[in-house]
Order: sequence, then structure tokens, then C-alpha cells
Amino acid sequence: MLGWSQKEKDYALYSAIDDFTPARLAKAIKSGADVNTTRGRNGAPLFKAVAMYDRKESLSAVKILLEAQADIHMLGGETEYTVLHAAIDNTRGGVPMATALVEAGADIHAVDTKGNTPLQIAIYRKAWDVASYLVDIGGHKNHTNEAGLTILARAVENDAPAALIARLFDTGVDVNAASQNISAPLLSAARKGNAEVIELLLKQPGIRPDIRDREGMSALMLATVAGRKEAVEALLAGKASPDYTSGDKLTPLSYAAAAGHQEILEMLIKAGATLEVPNQYGYSALSNAASNGNIRMVMTLLAAAQERKVELNLAPALMLAAEKGHGRVMELLIKAGADVNLPDAQTRTPLMKAAAGDHVEALDILLKAGAVPDTADVHGMTSYDHAVAGGKSKAKNFLNKFRNGTQAVEAKRAAAPADDYSFVRLNDHSLEVREGEGLTMTFNFWTQQVIFRDTERPAPVVVQNFDDMQRQEAIVEAYEKLKSLGGTPPEPRAATLHKRPAALRG
Repeated sequence: MLGWSQKEKDYALYSAIDDFTPARLAKAIKSGADVNTTRGRNGAPLFKAVAMYDRKESLSAVKILLEAQADIHMLGGETEYTVLHAAIDNTRGGVPMATALVEAGADIHAVDTKGNTPLQIAIYRKAWDVASYLVDIGGHKNHTNEAGLTILARAVENDAPAALIARLFDTGVDVNAASQNISAPLLSAARKGNAEVIELLLKQPGIRPDIRDREGMSALMLATVAGRKEAVEALLAGKASPDYTSGDKLTPLSYAAAAGHQEILEMLIKAGATLEVPNQYGYSALSNAASNGNIRMVMTLLAAAQERKVELNLAPALMLAAEKGHGRVMELLIKAGADVNLPDAQTRTPLMKAAAGDHVEALDILLKAGAVPDTADVHGMTSYDHAVAGGKSKAKNFLNKFRNGTQAVEAKRAAAPADDYSFVRLNDHSLEVREGEGLTMTFNFWTQQVIFRDTERPAPVVVQNFDDMQRQEAIVEAYEKLKSLGGTPPEPRAATLHKRPAALRG
């Protein structure tokens, strides 16, 4: 390389890294190449070396450059990070590369222009072995980057192992601190359902079990919405309040009901959650359960209210159940004392809601429970008028015969109580459920289907696969009942068909 310019010698150095062999790189250095040049596209040779794809070759190249007095403190990249930052960000070098750089004098507490330390980069990249190594050598002092992000918050958000997180508490870090983009550690752990980390956090001095995010959601609410049962259990054990309200004035119980998480709802009730906490629209947990047609959940809330001897506001729940046509839920609410003629703030009755939704079964239930068909709202519209205005032909035809007292409503009947079923075991794998006066459902656990029949209103038989049913709890109820009657049904599994038993084949 005698007679080459410095630029040519430096270019030869970069080429030796690209097409690496130890001898070629050593030769380029010996020829006078500047190991700290910044003329290449990838910055100084050290930065290029730590980015090499092959781990062994990368480490070998770095060691050769370091022996040639490459500057370990040189900065590079848009964020002016150190070679140690770059090596960890690259993720391929692992602990051996980090060790080599640290032993050469790399600063484990150095920060780039965004305020990130090597440990924060390791946690961001989920390089847990490197992160653990940096903690071992003291690289975990309390530090917050320019976005306000602590090492602890980043570790929890990025699903760091609990053992690593436990080692970050001795830095004096604020366990409640959040950043511009990442929630406080407890909120992140709750949303992810990491019960082990939640338990660790709740043991820390100064932790706030009911800390909220920007939307006013507590950790318990986030875990509830996500259906994280173990996280909910850990938070309740750590004294998180089951009655803490969100910005929308909703409680964890309301969120559990809205999301259909039965087990979590029961856990919250057991923890003493207040049953009736209405939001700004007057809706509570019972309203959400009724709106979803969740029979089991409605029964659970009504039973809890009876046990505690507290009164629930049944009116919003009945209104929503009527609007959606959830007949069984309506019967449960009417039996519990819901007023079928009580209007809402717009003077609309449950009968009007059912008419607007074209729900004939709901209309029939309400009328037989004493609903008055000719009641008018503030606009002078009756339930029949609502059916006509909405183009609901079934409701219109059904209600027409009750207009202006032209036909008397059948004698009132009490709504079917929760246990007012007729269960008939047809065989080991099939159960017939006669609900109310007209609806019959046959559950076949071999074909994983249910057959609906309505004896009061002739219509084609409806066959539905189990996994298409809205009320999944009805399947579980039928399964348990059939077993109690001596049946041996296969377990219900969505979208799974079973062969008919040999004895039943044609």
C-alpha cells in the first residue's frame, strides 16, 4: 500500500471489515489506516465492526480495532450514541461483545442525545442476557431519559423477566413514574396480565395501587377489561379498590359486565365491589350485563343484591334488554321487580324499545307482565307508532291487535324465575330445554348444535352451531344439567363435530 493516500488506506480498512479476515484487517491497520476515521458511510470502523452479521467475526474485528487504539468513547449515529450503545442496539453481539467493550473502557452509564443508557437500549431490544450483565456490573442506576421514561417503566412495558425487574428496585427509582408514551409500571403489568410483576410492584414502598392512566383507568380496570384473571386477583390482594371509578364514571364491575368476564365479575363481588354505581347515563354493571344478554351475569348480580339486601336500579337494565330483544334477561328482571311501564328520560317505555327493535318475543313478555300498549311518549307516539316509523313489520302486526283496546292482553303471568326450566334428557348426548311458554331448545353435544323451536309462532326450525351462539353460558348450563341427569355428553368445543355413536347410526 506504499504510496496510497490516507483516503485509500482508510477505504482499504473498511473493505477489510466488509470482507473480513483477521489477517486482512491487521494488514490494513499496519499500512497506516486510521482506526478512528469517520469517512465511511457507517461511521467509525468500530461502529461498522459491531454491526457485522457474524457474531464471531464481529467480536474478532472489534478486538483487533481496540488493540490498535480505536477510540472506545467515540460517538456516532444521529443520536450520538457510544459503541456500546450501538453494539447492544444491534443485538447480535450479546454478552461477549458487551464484555469486550466494557473491559476496554466503555462507559456503562453513558447517555445518547435521547437520554438512553446502554441498559435502556438492552431492555428496549429485549436483550435480557445483556441487560442482566449490565445490572451485574452496576449499570442500573436510577435514570430517566428525555421522554421521562425510567428503566423500570421500560422493563415492565417490554415484558422483562420478573427476576430482572426485581433487581431494578434498589436504584431508588420512582415506582409510579410514567413517561410521555409508556404507562406507569403497575398499569403496564396490569394490562399485560403479568401477575408476578404486579405482586413485586405492590410490595414496593410508595406504590399506588389505584394509580390511573391518562384516560382515568386504574390498573384493576385495565386488567379487568383485558380479562386478566390472575392480574385482577393480585391487584385485589394488593388492596386495589374495586370501586375506583374511571373518567367515564365506570367501575371495574361495570367493565367486567361490559366485557362479559364472568369469573372476574365474581371476584370483584367477592372483594366487596359496590353493585350499583351508575355512570353519567345511569347505566351500571347490571345494565351492561342485560344489554349483552348475559343471563348468567344478570343472575349473579341479582343474587348478590339479594344476599346483600341492596336494591338495584332495574329500569335501565330492562330498557336495554328490551331494546336488544333479550327475552330471558327481561323475565329475570321483571321477576326481580322491574317496572315494565317505567319510562326513560325521553319518556320511552320498554315496550317502545322492543317495538323499535322488532322483537316480538320481548313485546309478548312485556304485555303479559302488564305493559300498557297505548302509552305515548313525549311526541305522542305509542309502541305501535314506533314499529311503524321504523318499518318493523313483525312488531307492527303483533301490536296492531292491541291498539285502542281492540284486543285484551292475556292475563298477566309472572315472569319465569331463574330456575323455571323444563329439562328433558333425550339421550346421553342431547338435552331439551323448554324455556318459558313457547321456546324450546335442543342441545346436541355430538353435533355441537342447538335447535330452536317456537311453538307459539310457527316458523322454520333454526339450527345454530355452538360457536355461533351469542349466549355461550347457555351451552355450559345445558352441559352441566345433562350430566346431572345422567347423560355423558362430550365437552362442548367450538367448531368441532363428533361422530354419532355406533348405536345411534341408521
